[in-house]
Amino acid sequence: MSNQGPGRIFEEDTLAIQHDWHRSLESEKDKFFVNYKKFGKKMVSFDLKCESGRLKSDEGGQIKAELHGKTVVLTVENLSRKFMAPYVEFGSVHKGSINSVDVSQSENMMVSSDTSGELIVSDTRRANRLRDLEGHVYEVYCSKFFPSGMVVLSGGMDMAVRIFSVEDGWNARTMIGHKAPVHDLGFIGEGADVVSCSKDGTVKVWNCASGNFTSDFHPEIGQLHSVSVDDSDSNLIGTGGESKKAVIYDLRSGAKVFSFDTDSSSNAVAFDSGVHFYTGTQEGSLFAFDLRNEKKQILLKTQRGVVHKALYKKNVGLIAGFHDGTVAVYKNLFDDGHPCLELTGSDCDPIYDLSVTGETLVTASILLKTAKFKPKIAKVKPIKTPSTLALDNFDFYYGPLFADQWPSIRLGLLTPNKFVAVMNRFSEEYEVNSRIMKDLGTVNMMDFLISGNPEKIAAKLEKKKMEISRKPLQGIEGEEYNEEEVVTGIERFNGNLLRKEDFLVYPRGLRLFAFPENSLLDFPGPIKDKKEISSWWLLDGGSILPVLALDLRIDDNVLDMCAAPGGKSLLIAQTGLFQKLTCADEKLSRIGQLKRGLSMYIPPDAPESERIIIKRKDGGRLDGWTDEGIYDKVLVDAPCTTDRLSVSQDEYNLFSPSMTQMRLNLPQLQVKLVVNGLRSLKVGGSLVYSTCTLSPMQNDAVIENAAVIAEKEFGIRCIEKNLIQIQRHLQPSGLYKFAKNCQRGLLVVPNLKSNFGPMYVCKIQRIR
Repeated sequence: MSNQGPGRIFEEDTLAIQHDWHRSLESEKDKFFVNYKKFGKKMVSFDLKCESGRLKSDEGGQIKAELHGKTVVLTVENLSRKFMAPYVEFGSVHKGSINSVDVSQSENMMVSSDTSGELIVSDTRRANRLRDLEGHVYEVYCSKFFPSGMVVLSGGMDMAVRIFSVEDGWNARTMIGHKAPVHDLGFIGEGADVVSCSKDGTVKVWNCASGNFTSDFHPEIGQLHSVSVDDSDSNLIGTGGESKKAVIYDLRSGAKVFSFDTDSSSNAVAFDSGVHFYTGTQEGSLFAFDLRNEKKQILLKTQRGVVHKALYKKNVGLIAGFHDGTVAVYKNLFDDGHPCLELTGSDCDPIYDLSVTGETLVTASILLKTAKFKPKIAKVKPIKTPSTLALDNFDFYYGPLFADQWPSIRLGLLTPNKFVAVMNRFSEEYEVNSRIMKDLGTVNMMDFLISGNPEKIAAKLEKKKMEISRKPLQGIEGEEYNEEEVVTGIERFNGNLLRKEDFLVYPRGLRLFAFPENSLLDFPGPIKDKKEISSWWLLDGGSILPVLALDLRIDDNVLDMCAAPGGKSLLIAQTGLFQKLTCADEKLSRIGQLKRGLSMYIPPDAPESERIIIKRKDGGRLDGWTDEGIYDKVLVDAPCTTDRLSVSQDEYNLFSPSMTQMRLNLPQLQVKLVVNGLRSLKVGGSLVYSTCTLSPMQNDAVIENAAVIAEKEFGIRCIEKNLIQIQRHLQPSGLYKFAKNCQRGLLVVPNLKSNFGPMYVCKIQRIR
């Protein structure tokens, strides 16, 4: 140590170990080298021998070694260092050299980028590729997870800052403004605003919702290599540049508040909760500046080469990645300048990036190595629960999507939903129970749906069909239709899936009661008759729409593909409008749930019970589907993220880390269900697809993708049936709110005054 100049100066002696030393312990007899180099002196090398997993001291006794699992403590003279081997190494994550890596808050995913322009999301257990995030051109220099863990921020040679969805790979935002490659990124708070620094010498603050930059800083210190945002309340942002300087700005005022000199280009910067500011330089030095008095407090000179990355973690210390492939953790930097831990694994390959989340530290180096470490540090409880992560995810996606509707939808999601009471006509007290509902002040939803008698409805329907048939055919430009394929009244809509207006006749036998708008009353528990058959059951008001959209007829052969727990199957049974109703589901547990649900409301001696078939069928496999051209109507009430439950409960939440893969696979499963449903239909039959999510990727996109696959793989053509009639009839009730920007079908959105949904419904008809 020297006291020359302001602040304390440490000169670090080097103790280096062979990068794969831990593998030598796996052999019966082997050895690995250790290099010792005092600062400014010549290097001395030692060989440590090992037999059957045990270390032997070197012959001269100059080096001592203590082995503790995956860590080894080496002592030479008065210098002692602790080294930790990687928990796991991934050697085939990328085709090119890795530039950046980051780990999600849940520690189950990592995002990484490389010199070939690849930006991918992988799982941290086996490095299985989960998503390819496409949009950048050429190299991607930096990538980070938003705090939610389901959104990625990235920047690169194409001068763009991009935001991607991990769920579906969607490039949600492309933020343009830099005039040279983007080198580093940071988050302000929870990520509503982000920062970037560039080779053009500027730092920009971006608003993620608008995609525009709100602040623009010009430090005038040459190319900028790194940026850091202080996580305290000081609102500071720091950056380092080529001209041997690092500067700090106040985000509130935009003023430059600190400027520090370094010994060379500042390649890495980091804050210590508003107290210290660290910079790592081209010369391999680490500077620590005291923000309380604007003075240099520490200068640590190392022999490790360029500092490519530095970050500070509470209870861990300053972590730095160097050009010689070493990663050093400095917990007591201000005491002696020595690292308390070194992480091994890189064979002299530069550490270009590193990330620490919880107990996981991941490094990225040039030779395709992404190593995962589990240092013994203080355990940290999960920052956010699955329900909180879900809400963050929804705020990011749904906020811009639903615009002015989102605040109301959000409140609705966080508030208990409202129900419709479906009267059970199989109960002996059916009429009495209906009068009870009216006495409670409820309204019968069917009054809004049915006006006039069936004969008048049928006459209006026939007249409307005649009007439509006289209209000229509108189809895809340049495509010729054979006569038997012509479907009248079609308009072009968004790609190859055409749309035709639908005319529905509602089942008059249904009695659906709901409390009026703004009512806070709840339904009482159902009454049972002498046969122990329940008098009514409760459904979310949105759940009646899929059954109404089926437009059931007395001779219909109906398939409910995802029938459990049975609410919609029961509603179909209440209509009596079917020749046969097949209720299918994948798992035996769900089949049992379905049987119990139906038996509570349909007595075994009811004529309808003989026409209801329950069977186990996996609709998520295209190769194992055998039901072809059988049914007149198919209902696919598909598994989804179940948005309302996702923000209200943590148990079995699809946003929990253990269920990430299941959530990411949902759109693929949903498409397969719809394709198999279309295969099951007779020509002329129709399918209704429904979910209880607001996500377009699980709604509109599923319909469009399924239509393409059905035609390409199975020669099935279909059209969309417009359900605007249902919206026109239900909206005047004040109980239903619909999304304004739904591309296909209908989307019931939650609302405090009428808290039904979310429920997406789309109807398609097989025409070939």
